[in-house]
Amino acid sequence: MLSCFQARLILVAGLFLAGLTTSRAQDPGPVGDGDELQCFLAVLVLSASCPEEATITELCAPSTPCNDAFQIVATACDQPETLAVCTAGPGCLEAIDFVGENCDPETPSEVTCSDECVEAVATVQATCDGQLVPDEEVSALVAFCATGGAVKARNDPHLHLAHGARADFRGEHNKTFAVLSAKDVAFNVKFLESDFRWNKRIVHGTKMSAAYWVIRTSSGKLVKIEYEHASKSGALAQIEGGNSSIAVRSGAPAVVIDNVLISMSGKTVTVTVLRKWRLSATVAPFPFGSLNRKKVLININIEPLYDAAHDAVAPHGIIGQSFDGDDVGVDGKRDLARAEETTTEAQAEGAIEGNWRDYLLSSNFATDFKYSRFDATSAAPRDVSSLTGEKHAYKPASVANGKEAHGDFVGSSDSEDEEMLL
Repeated sequence: MLSCFQARLILVAGLFLAGLTTSRAQDPGPVGDGDELQCFLAVLVLSASCPEEATITELCAPSTPCNDAFQIVATACDQPETLAVCTAGPGCLEAIDFVGENCDPETPSEVTCSDECVEAVATVQATCDGQLVPDEEVSALVAFCATGGAVKARNDPHLHLAHGARADFRGEHNKTFAVLSAKDVAFNVKFLESDFRWNKRIVHGTKMSAAYWVIRTSSGKLVKIEYEHASKSGALAQIEGGNSSIAVRSGAPAVVIDNVLISMSGKTVTVTVLRKWRLSATVAPFPFGSLNRKKVLININIEPLYDAAHDAVAPHGIIGQSFDGDDVGVDGKRDLARAEETTTEAQAEGAIEGNWRDYLLSSNFATDFKYSRFDATSAAPRDVSSLTGEKHAYKPASVANGKEAHGDFVGSSDSEDEEMLL
Protein backbone atom coordinates (compact mmCIF):
# COMPACT_ATOMS: atom_id res chain seq x y z
CA MET A 1 0.00 0.00 0.00
CA LEU A 2 1.34 3.41 -0.96
CA SER A 3 2.03 5.94 1.77
CA CYS A 4 0.53 9.44 1.57
CA PHE A 5 3.99 10.71 0.73
CA GLN A 6 4.38 8.28 -2.16
CA ALA A 7 0.87 8.98 -3.44
CA ARG A 8 1.60 12.69 -3.53
CA LEU A 9 4.81 12.05 -5.46
CA ILE A 10 2.88 10.06 -8.06
CA LEU A 11 0.19 12.74 -8.26
CA VAL A 12 2.60 15.64 -8.67
CA ALA A 13 4.82 13.83 -11.12
CA GLY A 14 1.83 12.40 -12.99
CA LEU A 15 0.33 15.86 -13.35
CA PHE A 16 3.67 17.09 -14.60
CA LEU A 17 3.95 14.35 -17.20
CA ALA A 18 0.33 14.84 -18.25
CA GLY A 19 0.78 18.59 -18.49
CA LEU A 20 4.10 18.57 -20.29
CA THR A 21 2.59 19.06 -23.74
CA THR A 22 0.18 21.79 -22.61
CA SER A 23 2.82 23.74 -20.72
CA ARG A 24 5.27 23.54 -23.59
CA ALA A 25 2.60 24.90 -25.91
CA GLN A 26 2.12 27.86 -23.60
CA ASP A 27 5.84 28.33 -23.10
CA PRO A 28 7.93 26.93 -25.97
CA GLY A 29 11.13 27.30 -23.97
CA PRO A 30 12.90 24.38 -22.30
CA VAL A 31 10.97 22.64 -19.55
CA GLY A 32 13.93 22.01 -17.28
CA ASP A 33 17.48 23.03 -16.67
CA GLY A 34 18.74 20.59 -19.28
CA ASP A 35 16.86 17.40 -18.52
CA GLU A 36 17.20 17.64 -14.73
CA LEU A 37 13.57 18.46 -13.95
CA GLN A 38 12.19 15.78 -16.28
CA CYS A 39 14.53 13.17 -14.83
CA PHE A 40 13.77 14.17 -11.27
CA LEU A 41 10.00 13.85 -11.65
CA ALA A 42 10.21 10.72 -13.76
CA VAL A 43 12.28 9.05 -11.05
CA LEU A 44 9.64 10.03 -8.48
CA VAL A 45 7.02 8.11 -10.47
CA LEU A 46 9.26 5.06 -10.67
CA SER A 47 10.42 5.12 -7.07
CA ALA A 48 6.96 5.67 -5.60
CA SER A 49 5.28 2.83 -7.49
CA CYS A 50 8.03 0.24 -7.84
CA PRO A 51 7.71 -3.06 -5.95
CA GLU A 52 11.10 -4.21 -4.76
CA GLU A 53 10.99 -7.39 -6.83
CA ALA A 54 9.62 -5.81 -10.02
CA THR A 55 11.57 -5.60 -13.24
CA ILE A 56 11.38 -2.47 -15.34
CA THR A 57 9.09 -4.27 -17.81
CA GLU A 58 6.70 -5.34 -15.05
CA LEU A 59 6.81 -1.89 -13.51
CA CYS A 60 6.07 0.12 -16.61
CA ALA A 61 3.58 -2.05 -18.48
CA PRO A 62 0.38 -1.24 -16.53
CA SER A 63 0.46 2.54 -16.35
CA THR A 64 0.70 5.35 -18.88
CA PRO A 65 2.43 7.73 -16.43
CA CYS A 66 4.86 4.93 -15.67
CA ASN A 67 5.49 4.33 -19.36
CA ASP A 68 5.98 8.06 -19.89
CA ALA A 69 8.35 8.19 -16.94
CA PHE A 70 10.35 5.24 -18.24
CA GLN A 71 10.67 6.87 -21.67
CA ILE A 72 12.13 9.97 -20.03
CA VAL A 73 14.47 7.83 -17.94
CA ALA A 74 15.55 5.83 -20.97
CA THR A 75 16.33 8.87 -23.12
CA ALA A 76 17.36 11.60 -20.70
CA CYS A 77 18.69 10.11 -17.48
CA ASP A 78 21.67 8.19 -16.24
CA GLN A 79 20.04 4.76 -16.35
CA PRO A 80 22.34 2.74 -14.06
CA GLU A 81 21.88 5.20 -11.21
CA THR A 82 18.23 5.97 -11.91
CA LEU A 83 17.09 2.37 -12.16
CA ALA A 84 18.61 1.71 -8.73
CA VAL A 85 15.31 2.97 -7.32
CA CYS A 86 13.78 -0.37 -8.20
CA THR A 87 16.15 -2.36 -6.05
CA ALA A 88 16.17 -0.23 -2.90
CA GLY A 89 16.38 -2.31 0.25
CA PRO A 90 13.36 -2.81 2.53
CA GLY A 91 14.96 -0.73 5.29
CA CYS A 92 15.10 2.22 2.92
CA LEU A 93 11.51 1.79 1.75
CA GLU A 94 10.24 1.39 5.33
CA ALA A 95 12.05 4.56 6.38
CA ILE A 96 10.55 6.46 3.45
CA ASP A 97 7.10 5.17 4.37
CA PHE A 98 7.58 6.28 7.98
CA VAL A 99 8.75 9.75 6.93
CA GLY A 100 5.83 10.08 4.54
CA GLU A 101 3.24 9.00 7.08
CA ASN A 102 4.57 10.68 10.21
CA CYS A 103 7.17 13.33 9.43
CA ASP A 104 5.80 15.13 6.39
CA PRO A 105 5.41 18.86 7.16
CA GLU A 106 2.21 18.89 5.11
CA THR A 107 0.54 16.52 7.58
CA PRO A 108 -0.35 18.86 10.47
CA SER A 109 -2.12 16.21 12.55
CA GLU A 110 1.06 14.16 12.94
CA VAL A 111 4.27 14.70 14.84
CA THR A 112 6.49 16.35 12.24
CA CYS A 113 9.87 16.62 13.95
CA SER A 114 10.02 13.90 16.59
CA ASP A 115 13.08 11.84 17.51
CA GLU A 116 11.58 8.96 15.50
CA CYS A 117 11.44 11.18 12.41
CA VAL A 118 15.02 12.24 12.86
CA GLU A 119 16.02 8.57 13.11
CA ALA A 120 14.03 7.71 9.99
CA VAL A 121 15.68 10.54 8.08
CA ALA A 122 19.10 9.22 9.18
CA THR A 123 18.10 5.78 7.82
CA VAL A 124 17.15 7.35 4.50
CA GLN A 125 20.50 9.10 4.36
CA ALA A 126 22.41 5.92 5.17
CA THR A 127 20.59 3.27 3.11
CA CYS A 128 18.70 4.89 0.25
CA ASP A 129 20.10 5.58 -3.18
CA GLY A 130 20.64 9.29 -3.77
CA GLN A 131 18.50 9.16 -6.88
CA LEU A 132 15.60 7.72 -4.89
CA VAL A 133 15.63 10.42 -2.25
CA PRO A 134 18.01 13.24 -3.25
CA ASP A 135 20.26 14.55 -0.50
CA GLU A 136 18.68 17.97 -0.96
CA GLU A 137 15.29 16.61 0.11
CA VAL A 138 16.72 14.94 3.21
CA SER A 139 18.54 18.15 4.09
CA ALA A 140 15.32 20.07 3.56
CA LEU A 141 13.45 17.95 6.12
CA VAL A 142 16.28 18.37 8.62
CA ALA A 143 16.28 22.13 8.03
CA PHE A 144 12.48 22.19 8.30
CA CYS A 145 12.59 20.61 11.75
CA ALA A 146 15.42 22.88 12.88
CA THR A 147 13.35 26.00 12.19
CA GLY A 148 9.95 24.74 13.27
CA GLY A 149 8.67 24.04 9.78
CA ALA A 150 6.66 26.16 7.40
CA VAL A 151 6.08 29.72 8.46
CA LYS A 152 2.77 31.37 7.74
CA ALA A 153 0.50 34.38 8.09
CA ARG A 154 -3.17 34.05 9.00
CA ASN A 155 -6.27 36.20 9.35
CA ASP A 156 -5.68 39.84 10.35
CA PRO A 157 -2.67 38.93 9.97
CA HIS A 158 -0.95 36.83 12.65
CA LEU A 159 2.60 35.80 11.77
CA HIS A 160 3.94 32.37 12.71
CA LEU A 161 7.68 32.77 12.27
CA ALA A 162 10.61 30.35 12.26
CA HIS A 163 11.72 28.89 15.60
CA GLY A 164 8.17 29.15 17.00
CA ALA A 165 8.17 32.97 17.11
CA ARG A 166 4.99 35.04 16.83
CA ALA A 167 4.03 38.58 15.82
CA ASP A 168 1.16 40.56 14.29
CA PHE A 169 1.48 42.85 11.27
CA ARG A 170 -1.15 45.40 10.31
CA GLY A 171 0.59 46.79 7.25
CA GLU A 172 -1.15 49.65 5.47
CA HIS A 173 -4.37 49.88 3.46
CA ASN A 174 -4.01 49.04 -0.22
CA LYS A 175 -0.23 48.69 0.04
CA THR A 176 2.01 45.77 -0.89
CA PHE A 177 4.78 44.44 1.36
CA ALA A 178 7.68 42.01 0.94
CA VAL A 179 7.11 38.91 3.09
CA LEU A 180 9.93 36.86 1.53
CA SER A 181 12.92 38.02 -0.45
CA ALA A 182 15.48 35.41 -1.50
CA LYS A 183 17.90 34.91 -4.35
CA ASP A 184 15.77 35.01 -7.54
CA VAL A 185 12.56 34.77 -5.48
CA ALA A 186 10.13 37.43 -4.22
CA PHE A 187 6.81 36.78 -2.43
CA ASN A 188 4.71 39.89 -1.81
CA VAL A 189 1.24 40.45 -0.33
CA LYS A 190 -1.25 43.32 -0.46
CA PHE A 191 -3.14 44.49 2.63
CA LEU A 192 -6.64 45.95 2.85
CA GLU A 193 -8.43 47.40 5.85
CA SER A 194 -11.27 45.17 7.02
CA ASP A 195 -13.54 44.71 10.03
CA PHE A 196 -13.61 41.38 11.88
CA ARG A 197 -16.73 40.64 13.95
CA TRP A 198 -16.78 38.28 16.93
CA ASN A 199 -19.57 37.54 19.39
CA LYS A 200 -19.73 40.98 21.09
CA ARG A 201 -16.58 42.46 19.61
CA ILE A 202 -15.51 44.24 16.47
CA VAL A 203 -11.88 44.55 15.42
CA HIS A 204 -10.86 47.14 12.85
CA GLY A 205 -7.95 45.31 11.30
CA THR A 206 -6.44 44.41 7.96
CA LYS A 207 -6.46 41.33 5.79
CA MET A 208 -4.18 40.02 3.08
CA SER A 209 -6.08 40.44 -0.16
CA ALA A 210 -3.64 39.36 -2.88
CA ALA A 211 -0.41 37.45 -3.34
CA TYR A 212 2.29 38.19 -5.89
CA TRP A 213 5.27 36.05 -6.83
CA VAL A 214 8.30 37.10 -8.90
CA ILE A 215 10.64 34.24 -9.83
CA ARG A 216 13.76 34.26 -11.97
CA THR A 217 13.93 30.75 -13.42
CA SER A 218 16.98 28.57 -14.00
CA SER A 219 17.24 29.83 -17.60
CA GLY A 220 16.83 33.48 -16.63
CA LYS A 221 13.15 33.96 -17.48
CA LEU A 222 11.32 36.38 -15.20
CA VAL A 223 7.95 34.92 -14.18
CA LYS A 224 5.24 36.93 -12.42
CA ILE A 225 2.22 35.30 -10.79
CA GLU A 226 -0.76 36.99 -9.15
CA TYR A 227 -3.67 35.62 -7.14
CA GLU A 228 -6.43 37.94 -5.91
CA HIS A 229 -8.82 37.10 -3.07
CA ALA A 230 -11.79 37.95 -5.29
CA SER A 231 -10.58 35.86 -8.23
CA LYS A 232 -13.16 33.49 -9.71
CA SER A 233 -10.83 31.93 -12.27
CA GLY A 234 -7.63 31.14 -10.40
CA ALA A 235 -4.22 32.74 -10.75
CA LEU A 236 -2.44 34.31 -13.69
CA ALA A 237 1.20 33.78 -14.62
CA GLN A 238 3.18 35.73 -17.17
CA ILE A 239 6.69 35.42 -18.54
CA GLU A 240 8.27 38.84 -18.95
CA GLY A 241 8.31 39.69 -22.62
CA GLY A 242 5.52 37.23 -23.39
CA ASN A 243 2.40 38.22 -25.28
CA SER A 244 -0.19 36.58 -23.06
CA SER A 245 -0.89 35.36 -19.54
CA ILE A 246 -1.07 31.70 -18.54
CA ALA A 247 -4.14 30.71 -16.52
CA VAL A 248 -3.58 28.56 -13.44
CA ARG A 249 -6.81 26.78 -12.49
CA SER A 250 -7.81 24.23 -9.91
CA GLY A 251 -7.72 20.68 -11.26
CA ALA A 252 -5.66 21.63 -14.32
CA PRO A 253 -2.13 20.33 -14.87
CA ALA A 254 0.61 22.29 -13.20
CA VAL A 255 2.24 24.98 -15.29
CA VAL A 256 5.94 24.20 -15.62
CA ILE A 257 8.42 26.90 -16.57
CA ASP A 258 12.01 25.71 -16.25
CA ASN A 259 12.49 24.87 -12.54
CA VAL A 260 9.22 26.51 -11.44
CA LEU A 261 5.93 24.64 -10.96
CA ILE A 262 2.71 26.62 -10.54
CA SER A 263 -0.38 24.69 -9.48
CA MET A 264 -3.80 25.22 -7.96
CA SER A 265 -5.79 22.84 -5.77
CA GLY A 266 -9.14 24.02 -4.48
CA LYS A 267 -8.53 27.63 -3.52
CA THR A 268 -4.81 27.26 -2.89
CA VAL A 269 -2.22 28.42 -5.41
CA THR A 270 1.25 26.96 -4.87
CA VAL A 271 4.45 28.12 -6.52
CA THR A 272 7.30 25.65 -6.15
CA VAL A 273 10.86 26.57 -7.02
CA LEU A 274 12.45 23.15 -7.41
CA ARG A 275 14.61 22.28 -4.39
CA LYS A 276 14.31 25.83 -3.06
CA TRP A 277 10.88 27.07 -1.94
CA ARG A 278 7.22 26.09 -1.77
CA LEU A 279 5.11 29.26 -1.48
CA SER A 280 1.33 29.09 -1.26
CA ALA A 281 -1.64 31.41 -0.92
CA THR A 282 -5.14 30.25 0.01
CA VAL A 283 -8.41 32.14 -0.28
CA ALA A 284 -10.27 31.42 2.95
CA PRO A 285 -13.42 32.67 4.67
CA PHE A 286 -13.14 34.98 7.65
CA PRO A 287 -13.09 33.20 11.02
CA PHE A 288 -16.56 32.98 12.58
CA GLY A 289 -18.16 32.99 9.17
CA SER A 290 -21.71 33.42 10.48
CA LEU A 291 -20.75 36.89 11.75
CA ASN A 292 -18.64 37.77 8.71
CA ARG A 293 -20.78 36.52 5.86
CA LYS A 294 -19.33 36.46 2.33
CA LYS A 295 -16.01 37.84 3.52
CA VAL A 296 -12.80 36.21 2.37
CA LEU A 297 -9.10 36.81 2.82
CA ILE A 298 -5.80 35.24 1.87
CA ASN A 299 -3.60 33.11 4.13
CA ILE A 300 -0.03 32.32 3.12
CA ASN A 301 2.55 29.59 3.78
CA ILE A 302 6.31 29.76 3.19
CA GLU A 303 8.21 26.48 3.21
CA PRO A 304 11.93 26.13 2.42
CA LEU A 305 12.85 22.98 0.52
CA TYR A 306 16.52 23.32 1.39
CA ASP A 307 18.65 24.72 4.20
CA ALA A 308 17.72 28.32 3.45
CA ALA A 309 19.06 29.60 6.75
CA HIS A 310 22.62 28.79 5.69
CA ASP A 311 22.37 29.91 2.08
CA ALA A 312 25.10 32.25 0.82
CA VAL A 313 22.21 34.67 0.29
CA ALA A 314 20.23 34.55 3.52
CA PRO A 315 16.51 35.22 2.96
CA HIS A 316 14.81 38.35 4.22
CA GLY A 317 11.45 40.08 4.16
CA ILE A 318 8.94 40.48 7.01
CA ILE A 319 8.69 36.71 7.43
CA GLY A 320 11.66 35.37 5.48
CA GLN A 321 14.27 36.96 7.75
CA SER A 322 13.26 34.62 10.59
CA PHE A 323 15.19 31.84 8.79
CA ASP A 324 18.36 33.19 10.40
CA GLY A 325 20.40 30.07 11.13
CA ASP A 326 20.01 29.79 14.91
CA ASP A 327 17.58 28.07 17.29
CA VAL A 328 16.21 31.28 18.80
CA GLY A 329 12.70 32.56 18.19
CA VAL A 330 12.16 36.32 18.37
CA ASP A 331 8.62 37.45 19.14
CA GLY A 332 7.31 40.78 17.86
CA LYS A 333 4.55 43.11 18.96
CA ARG A 334 1.04 41.65 19.02
CA ASP A 335 -2.44 43.11 19.33
CA LEU A 336 -3.75 41.71 22.60
CA ALA A 337 -6.51 44.21 23.42
CA ARG A 338 -9.88 42.62 24.26
CA ALA A 339 -12.25 45.61 24.38
CA GLU A 340 -15.59 45.52 22.57
CA GLU A 341 -14.18 47.69 19.77
CA THR A 342 -10.48 47.84 18.93
CA THR A 343 -8.16 48.79 16.07
CA THR A 344 -5.03 46.77 15.37
CA GLU A 345 -1.71 48.60 15.42
CA ALA A 346 1.09 46.05 15.82
CA GLN A 347 3.69 46.04 13.02
CA ALA A 348 5.82 43.10 14.22
CA GLU A 349 8.06 45.55 16.05
CA GLY A 350 10.88 43.76 17.81
CA ALA A 351 10.84 40.77 15.44
CA ILE A 352 11.97 42.56 12.27
CA GLU A 353 15.01 44.55 11.32
CA GLY A 354 14.52 48.26 10.80
CA ASN A 355 11.10 49.88 10.51
CA TRP A 356 8.00 48.24 9.11
CA ARG A 357 7.91 50.80 6.30
CA ASP A 358 11.26 49.45 5.10
CA TYR A 359 9.29 46.51 3.65
CA LEU A 360 6.81 48.66 1.72
CA LEU A 361 7.05 48.11 -2.05
CA SER A 362 6.57 50.57 -4.89
CA SER A 363 4.38 48.13 -6.85
CA ASN A 364 2.85 44.69 -6.56
CA PHE A 365 5.70 42.96 -8.39
CA ALA A 366 8.55 45.08 -7.09
CA THR A 367 11.61 43.23 -5.82
CA ASP A 368 13.65 46.20 -4.62
CA PHE A 369 13.46 47.40 -1.00
CA LYS A 370 15.93 48.07 1.81
CA TYR A 371 16.63 44.40 2.57
CA SER A 372 16.07 42.92 -0.89
CA ARG A 373 17.88 39.68 -1.68
CA PHE A 374 16.48 39.14 -5.17
CA ASP A 375 19.63 40.19 -7.06
CA ALA A 376 22.12 39.62 -4.25
CA THR A 377 25.17 37.40 -4.66
CA SER A 378 25.86 37.21 -0.92
CA ALA A 379 24.03 38.34 2.21
CA ALA A 380 24.41 37.40 5.86
CA PRO A 381 21.41 36.53 8.05
CA ARG A 382 19.89 39.32 10.12
CA ASP A 383 21.62 40.41 13.32
CA VAL A 384 19.41 38.84 16.00
CA SER A 385 21.26 40.67 18.76
CA SER A 386 19.91 43.97 17.43
CA LEU A 387 16.27 42.88 17.71
CA THR A 388 14.30 44.05 20.75
CA GLY A 389 11.61 41.36 20.79
CA GLU A 390 11.40 38.61 23.41
CA LYS A 391 13.84 35.83 22.58
CA HIS A 392 13.31 32.16 23.43
CA ALA A 393 15.02 28.90 22.55
CA TYR A 394 13.11 26.68 20.16
CA LYS A 395 12.79 22.94 20.88
CA PRO A 396 11.75 21.02 17.74
CA ALA A 397 11.03 17.77 19.59
CA SER A 398 8.15 19.43 21.43
CA VAL A 399 6.27 20.18 18.24
CA ALA A 400 3.32 17.78 18.25
CA ASN A 401 -0.22 17.49 16.97
CA GLY A 402 0.15 20.57 14.80
CA LYS A 403 0.69 22.97 17.76
CA GLU A 404 3.61 25.35 18.21
CA ALA A 405 5.99 24.56 21.04
CA HIS A 406 6.00 28.18 22.13
CA GLY A 407 2.26 28.29 22.59
CA ASP A 408 -0.42 30.70 21.35
CA PHE A 409 -1.58 33.90 22.96
CA VAL A 410 -4.97 35.51 22.53
CA GLY A 411 -4.65 37.63 19.39
CA SER A 412 -6.39 40.71 18.15
CA SER A 413 -9.29 38.86 16.58
CA ASP A 414 -9.29 35.24 17.60
CA SER A 415 -9.36 33.17 20.73
CA GLU A 416 -6.60 30.71 21.57
CA ASP A 417 -8.68 27.68 20.64
CA GLU A 418 -9.82 29.25 17.40
CA GLU A 419 -6.34 30.15 16.25
CA MET A 420 -5.13 26.63 16.89
CA LEU A 421 -7.55 25.47 14.23
CA LEU A 422 -6.37 27.91 11.59
